[in-house]
Amino acid sequence: MHSYLLLVYNEIVLPMTMRLRQIMLEMNFGCEAEIFASDLRFKMFDDSSYNCYKSPIPLKNEDAMNFLKTRLNTLIERYQ
Repeated sequence: MHSYLLLVYNEIVLPMTMRLRQIMLEMNFGCEAEIFASDLRFKMFDDSSYNCYKSPIPLKNEDAMNFLKTRLNTLIERYQ
């Protein structure tokens, strides 16, 4: 009856989850919800020493925001 579910999971859900987790690791997010529901601009532009949300990649703040938005949009369009 639901034989297609395993195929959908392997072709869409699993690869998207893995790529989303890779973005989380690179950009220091604690969970997926932080990427979509938090104020990314505030967190990425916070220059305090305890800010763990800044990208470890040496980018300007605006470049880091654009990098994250581009990667998320690409991921969403690919698995839409």
